[in-house]
Amino acid sequence: MINKNELVLKNTGVKESAGFDINKVLNSSEFLKFLATYPDAENFDMENEDEIQERFETFEKKEALKKELRTLYSSHIEKEMGIKLQGNDLSSIDAYLEKQAIENPEEIAEMQNKINSFKGLPQQIKGLEGELSALGNQEALQNKLSELELSKNALERAKNKLGVTGSVAIRLRSMKKSLKWLNAMTTNAKSEDALNKMKEHGKEYYNEAEELRKDKEALATVSKKHGKINKKQAGVILENIEKEIEAHKVALAKLEKLSSYKKDSERMFTETRKELFGGISEIKGLSKAIQDKVSKELKDLVGKGSLKDLESAYKKFEKFQEISESTETGVSMLGDATQEEKLEAEIGKAVGYAVAKNTEDAVLKLKISNNPLASLEKALEPLMKKESWGSERAEKMKETIIEILDGISEKLKKSNESDDKIKKLLISRMVFILSS
Repeated sequence: MINKNELVLKNTGVKESAGFDINKVLNSSEFLKFLATYPDAENFDMENEDEIQERFETFEKKEALKKELRTLYSSHIEKEMGIKLQGNDLSSIDAYLEKQAIENPEEIAEMQNKINSFKGLPQQIKGLEGELSALGNQEALQNKLSELELSKNALERAKNKLGVTGSVAIRLRSMKKSLKWLNAMTTNAKSEDALNKMKEHGKEYYNEAEELRKDKEALATVSKKHGKINKKQAGVILENIEKEIEAHKVALAKLEKLSSYKKDSERMFTETRKELFGGISEIKGLSKAIQDKVSKELKDLVGKGSLKDLESAYKKFEKFQEISESTETGVSMLGDATQEEKLEAEIGKAVGYAVAKNTEDAVLKLKISNNPLASLEKALEPLMKKESWGSERAEKMKETIIEILDGISEKLKKSNESDDKIKKLLISRMVFILSS
């Protein structure tokens, strides 16, 4: 990376900086080739040293990005699609970056930033997870904070009444008796004025009784949690609890901040990943290299011709369809709709031929003397297995087999051989079984 430190103008007229020497870079044949690809190459001012340096920086970034993007894209394609690309398969990446470097140089820097984020964010997220784990569970911290605040409230209320628990209880009992008496008097009040006065007294008594009840509850809570303590001891405990409360509030605030930061990092990673790998479909040569590999793999299996290989071809075809629908790259592995239909038709044609051949072989090689119907059924069974071909294809194969058996039966009509007559009967029964 070029370091744009202070530039010093020498007597030679050459502008230099740490790590940059114009005369030296102009001795690089690769850079000169790059420089010559610019639209203005024919009339470019070779005295414009700032522009030469800027283009050299773009050249260096582009060359570094080639290696990173080749590794990153080929690894992702192999992992997601099961397609291994090498050498010339990846040359379109170089061509794409060469074009971007000339036409859209800022895209080179942006792509490098995406790669840096893609590599760095998982480590950042892992670090945040470690910090969050060290802080503890948010719910547990919140519950503990609530518990500490209850303890604090109880101590603050009880602190000045420690040692007088009995008198609080006596006053509370007395107040309750007074309230009971007032209620009775209110019921028997002879005038509205007397009733209002009694209600006012009752309100005062009730409020005081409520405060006494809270005092009694606070004293009971403190006694249960801390035992028999005096006012001074209560003050020390209260001070420690306040420190704990503050520590828990700080931890919860930090936990909330880190959780938010982690979510933002995860969102950024997902977006970066989509943008980065979505760029694969923009490199048309790379998409074509993937599609060519897929096509060759399927055609090689079709070329082998065995039912096992054709079954594998169908399964791979379906797998490639599924990946094409879900891939982040946006690449259709089977090509456009026309190419996809053509590949499926090629597999279907080969399967049809294999089914016909295997059906004919099953009849021709049938031994009449050894459980012939069961033997014929067993020979035809693999051709219609739903596990191998899927329900829809297996049903179509069954229809094809029935047509082929009918055709064989027609041919056998011309034979007077005893075995052929028996085979014709067995075929008739087999067609009935398959049609049921």
